[in-house]
Amino acid sequence: MRALNSLFMVLCLSAFSVPTYAADIASYFQALEKESKGPFGPNMMQMRSKRISYNQWASSGGGFIFQSAFRNKVAQDLLREHGIYTGNLFATNYYELRAEALLGDANAANLSSDQGVEALVSVAQGNPQVFARAKQMVQNWNLEKLYIAKNPSSKLARSFALRGVAGAEFEIQYAQEFVDFFISVAPSEIDFLLLARLVNSSSLVESNNFTRIRDKATSLYETYGPGGSKSHTVSSQQVKQIKFIRDSIHNQLTPEIVGLIDNYLKQKSNPELVEIKNLILSYFSRGVADINYVAKKAKITPVALARIDKKSPALEDLVAYSQELLTVRNALPTDAVKLGEKYLGYAYTLTASAFLFQKVRAYIDQNAINSTNIGDLTVLIQNILYMEGMLASSSIVSASEVPSDFDDYEVLYDDMLSEIMGNIKAAYDPYVEKWKQVDSHMDGMLDDTLRSSAISLFNHILDKMD
Repeated sequence: MRALNSLFMVLCLSAFSVPTYAADIASYFQALEKESKGPFGPNMMQMRSKRISYNQWASSGGGFIFQSAFRNKVAQDLLREHGIYTGNLFATNYYELRAEALLGDANAANLSSDQGVEALVSVAQGNPQVFARAKQMVQNWNLEKLYIAKNPSSKLARSFALRGVAGAEFEIQYAQEFVDFFISVAPSEIDFLLLARLVNSSSLVESNNFTRIRDKATSLYETYGPGGSKSHTVSSQQVKQIKFIRDSIHNQLTPEIVGLIDNYLKQKSNPELVEIKNLILSYFSRGVADINYVAKKAKITPVALARIDKKSPALEDLVAYSQELLTVRNALPTDAVKLGEKYLGYAYTLTASAFLFQKVRAYIDQNAINSTNIGDLTVLIQNILYMEGMLASSSIVSASEVPSDFDDYEVLYDDMLSEIMGNIKAAYDPYVEKWKQVDSHMDGMLDDTLRSSAISLFNHILDKMD
């Protein structure tokens, strides 16, 4: 690492300088709407020492790393002037992060694939601006996902389903490396608030369902597309929709694709699409099978999981499993978990936390809330909030400190809610305000993040106490 440390010493600080802010962010988004591929440029093949177009690949001489579309000039100008990342992909973002940190140029085309996450972590440990760049990516990444959900007909949204802008196989590979890096160098527990949202909406772990979904999407288009055996049963517009769904799955598998399928099924029934939808729902379901699958890959033995995999688990078993998850989560940033395995441990804790959330909610619904269980319940919910990145470990109130009086408990809840809302707001500052210049509803990120968190479990406790 001596050469890398020397390189770090001469890194140009301007590579991470704060961008100058021009007046009109919206004009850049209007320009992106006029680009044929939104924020993306041509589909490129990233080689070991160069970047070439797809039609040059056959004569390239080898050294292929990944295929993707990098940001075009409009998207690059938007980033330079306002610090806003659009066209976010794991492959290109991670590559540009490495190139900027290791070579001082995010657009460098000759970064060796041998300079991987270890090199990036090494440099970032001595230069906090490297993580600041990664955090900036994730802040805007999540906001871009929200913008796309609110503006599904925009060019920005539709560009992600264009053939060849990304490959899900590369997205999985670089998602894992990006997450490994982020976990290794994140300075604050609250930084995981951003990462959790990104990971939960990404296909981080390859599984049998993932492969089946891709294969069935290919078969779907071959069946209903031009020349297919059932092409005569669909309209040209429906063929376009099927192609859009297939390309979306092949580029980036996300939960939002279910909405695309539902829109099609409202117009016309299709059993193949229903099967694909169910497979996607299963992939993102966060059930016991998913927990065990990721645990096995991460070489984790979930001791207490079997004890809560029942209709009415005991509170002590729920608490025991949350403590197991805390042990895994707390080990992730340390050397106890190797690079290459951190993403699996993190995927495990998020998947298991989502399942635990469901079990805790069921417990609250099925049991009276009183002085014998309110303390453990509160600690349990706080543990989930901590794993979601919503709450710092230093803010967790012990079971003995939890009041059983309704009014006092409501004060505790209000204080915790205020702290979590502050954490969410700080996590996305200043980019929510910037994206609001394009869509005034983008501050919905704060409410959406809050609603999807375990804080809602406190509301159920208060309802049972009232």
